[in-house]
Amino acid sequence: MLPISIPAPAPPPVADEQWQQYFDTNLRTCGLPEANRVVVIGAHPDDETIGAGRLLASLDIPAVALTLTAGEHCVECPDLGPAGVASVRLNEWRTALGRLGVRPLKAPTWPDGALADHIDSAAAHIAKLLHPGDLVLAPWRHDPHPDHTAAGLAAADAVEYADAELVEYPVWAPYWRSPQEVEELGWRFDAYPTDDEALARWRQALLAYGSQLLPIKPGWPPVVPRDLFERHPAQLIATRTS
Repeated sequence: MLPISIPAPAPPPVADEQWQQYFDTNLRTCGLPEANRVVVIGAHPDDETIGAGRLLASLDIPAVALTLTAGEHCVECPDLGPAGVASVRLNEWRTALGRLGVRPLKAPTWPDGALADHIDSAAAHIAKLLHPGDLVLAPWRHDPHPDHTAAGLAAADAVEYADAELVEYPVWAPYWRSPQEVEELGWRFDAYPTDDEALARWRQALLAYGSQLLPIKPGWPPVVPRDLFERHPAQLIATRTS
């Protein structure tokens, strides 16, 4: 997720009232394209769970997951170093995916924080994994993190080379973008219906990410603020409007 300067707090979020009004008045339900398999892409371990976990938990078809970085630069932790952080995060990723019923694929080694420099190679790697009839889930290309944007663009490029469909999910957008910004970009957020069981499994999967949800050291803020999840009142799907 978003690298932060410890112990400084992350930037303040967009006012909750803006999104609450949007969710109360503008949120529409949506479906998904028919598929034989789901391939969920994340820029970092936990993107897939935060942004698409409810959907993944509700699937009745096979699903596999790929994280394009190990998230090694999410915090500066001298006790672990980047390699140690990467190991922790990938272990959390595998645990979370197990709770969602998703099979992890071997993670490549593109650098956390610099995925934008590797969009072409990431797209080529994703394209090699795709089968005809796949549904690819990827971070929304306008999510306010450069690695998320890069992951979304790489996935969009990859599906051009395969007979596959792309659906984009937001992660940080409901936190750091306003509804007006989303609309000005030519998109809206819809809700894919899921049940209480999917909600419970999503929550259990989130709990796997202790390195992100809990302070790594006393007095440090968590990488992912708890109130981010309040901006995900349903399984959000980014839908193009223009």
